Amino acid sequence: MVTLVETLEIAACLMLIMLVLMQPGRGGMGPSFGGRATQQVFGSAATSKILMRATFILAAVVLVATVLLAWLSSR
Repeated sequence: MVTLVETLEIAACLMLIMLVLMQPGRGGMGPSFGGRATQQVFGSAATSKILMRATFILAAVVLVATVLLAWLSSR
């Protein structure tokens, strides 16, 4: 059981890292160098919402798996 939860947590962590890296940046120097134009070409608001929702779900999976692992290790 512990091995299954550990595998699930590692997979969810790796997917969470990839999802965070795929999300567009918020501000910085991007707009002054044409960041808005690239955002209009390569992404849309719908894609951003999907990425945010998937990030939230994976973060919840990681949290539950961590709590479950802590509970299993205390037994």
